[in-house]
Amino acid sequence: YAPDYASNIMLAYEAEELIGAKGLQPAYEQALLEIVERDAGGLGQATPFHLIHATARQRCEAMLETVKENKR
Repeated sequence: YAPDYASNIMLAYEAEELIGAKGLQPAYEQALLEIVERDAGGLGQATPFHLIHATARQRCEAMLETVKENKR
């Protein structure tokens, strides 16, 4: 059994803690902003409300992007 982080917000929150513990929070925040803006309709369309209410899928996508970019 593999947990479905992308559809469970509580699991996504737990994974965010690991991102912070690895010192990747600034990169993650930027990735999350870009994903939320894309989903909200483009650059400048996302509000703080959109970020606070980012879905588990958006959070996981941002985490994957952050980890990929920081492996280089």
